[in-house]
Amino acid sequence: MGEAMISERDPQTDRVIWIERLSPHGEVLSRHRIERLPIVIGRGYESDLLIDDPTLAARHLRIGRNDSGELVAEDLGSRNGLCLANRQRVERCVIELGADAVYSIGDTRLRLRGSTHAVPEERPIGSSGLASAWIAPLLGLLIAAQIMLSLWLQQTGEPAISKYLTVTVMALIMGVVWALVWSLVNRLFAGAMQFSRHLALTYAAAVVSSLITLTLETAAYSLSWPSVTRYRYLVFWLTAGLLCAGHLRLIGGDYRRFKLAVVAALTLLGVGASALSQRDARERTGPAVVVDELLPPAMRLAPAQTLDAFIADAEKLRAELDAARQETPHDEDGDDDF
Repeated sequence: MGEAMISERDPQTDRVIWIERLSPHGEVLSRHRIERLPIVIGRGYESDLLIDDPTLAARHLRIGRNDSGELVAEDLGSRNGLCLANRQRVERCVIELGADAVYSIGDTRLRLRGSTHAVPEERPIGSSGLASAWIAPLLGLLIAAQIMLSLWLQQTGEPAISKYLTVTVMALIMGVVWALVWSLVNRLFAGAMQFSRHLALTYAAAVVSSLITLTLETAAYSLSWPSVTRYRYLVFWLTAGLLCAGHLRLIGGDYRRFKLAVVAALTLLGVGASALSQRDARERTGPAVVVDELLPPAMRLAPAQTLDAFIADAEKLRAELDAARQETPHDEDGDDDF
C-alpha cells in the first residue's frame, strides 16, 4: 500500500492527462484537461476539478503520481469512497491510462486518458448513419413482399387489392410504433433515440419470423405434416425475446445480465403459457389432422390418397363409431344412473 502513496513531485514533469466524466451508459458527458498533478476532485470549491454531484464529498479524490511515476487515485476519507468497475471499494489504486477502466466516486463515473491515446480514423462526411438509414426501408420492402406473397398463397377467391394494402400498411405501421417506443426509452436512459437502428432491428426480426413461419406452413401443407404448425408459437416467442434483447443491447447501460435474464424469464413464461393453451385445445378437439393454411395445389409434394383407400378408412371409422355407440355411457364416478 505504501508504494501507491502520492508524492509531492514537481508538477511540471507530469504529462497531460484527460479526465472523462461518463454517463451510466458509457457516453462521455465532459472532458477535462489536466496539466498539473496532483489534483483534488470533489464537490467543494476548493477542489481542482469541481463536479456537481450530491454523492461526492467536498474533497473526495486525489489523483497524482507515486515515487515510481505511476498514476494513482486515492480516496480522501469520503463516505461513498472509490469503487472499481466490479464495484469493489478501495482506498487507493494505480491507474492505467491505456486501459478502459472506469472508476466510480459516488454516482460519478470517471475514465482517464493519456494525451497519446489513439482515436479511430475520421469518417467521410455524410457517412454517419447512412447504412442504418437505408437498412430499415429495405427491410420494410422485404416485409411488404413477404406479406403480399403470403396473402397470395392463401388466396382462394378474387384478389382484393385493398386487403393487400391494408394488411401491409398496418404491419409496417405497427413496426414503426414498436420501434418508436423503444427509441423513446433509448432517449430517456441513454440520451439518444437511435430510431433508425431500432426500426431496422424490428423489421429484421419480423423478416426472420415471417420466413420461419412461412417455411413451417409450407412444409405442413406440402408434406402433409399438420403437426409442424403447432410450434409456430415457439417462433413468435423466441423472436420476440431476441428482439427485446437486441433493443436493450442498443440502449446499453448497467445490469445487462439482469435485464437479459428478465427477458429470458418472460420469454419462457410466454412459451409455457402458449404450450398449456395448445394442450388444452388438443384435449378438447384432438390433435390436428388437417392443415389450417391452404396453399396452391402445385406446392403439394405428399402423394394423394386414392378414392378406394379413403373409402376403406371411412368404413373402418364407421365400424369404430358404431361400436362406441352401442356402449353404455358411464359417468366419472362409475354410476350408471343419471
